[in-house]
Amino acid sequence: MKNFIEDCQRCNLLINREGDEFIEIGRLKVSEAIYFLLDDDNQEIILNSCNEKNNLLGYRYRQLREILVDGKKASNVIESHRENITRHLQRLYRVRNSIVHSAEAHYNINLFIKHLSDYIESTMSVVLQRLEVNDNFDNLDEVFAMIRDSVDSTIEVLGSSNDLDRDEYYKILLNGIF
Repeated sequence: MKNFIEDCQRCNLLINREGDEFIEIGRLKVSEAIYFLLDDDNQEIILNSCNEKNNLLGYRYRQLREILVDGKKASNVIESHRENITRHLQRLYRVRNSIVHSAEAHYNINLFIKHLSDYIESTMSVVLQRLEVNDNFDNLDEVFAMIRDSVDSTIEVLGSSNDLDRDEYYKILLNGIF
């Protein structure tokens, strides 16, 4: 969702709703954008506006919408992302061990450093957000455990989200279970 909003900002996408109201998706917060992008009444005008700017942007909107309106698909995407991150971190650890033990680097170290920096930045933003919402943690291990439990629970609940109302479903998509 965040990447799509950034793409809309780069493309300077303006959505002309009824009357003279223009909405810049690239300037919306994720919590505002989810309601706007997934509203059935806006779907056609958003898709047409995206396609007029850039066919790839239109494709990304269709893909994003298809995933987010179906809890099972959203659950599968989160699960797949978690598995990819796990494999990537395991590979980073193996590369680190190889470098330490052989004192030679046969890999593109800069790429690995970039990936590691991206993961650290993402992780720290989630940790800081959780600490801001809930300051009852005694140490970082508790924060990480809560985040891990939240991801696991979110995957499970989204996978069987047929009984959730729209607002509750969107809240879970945005924030996880807890």
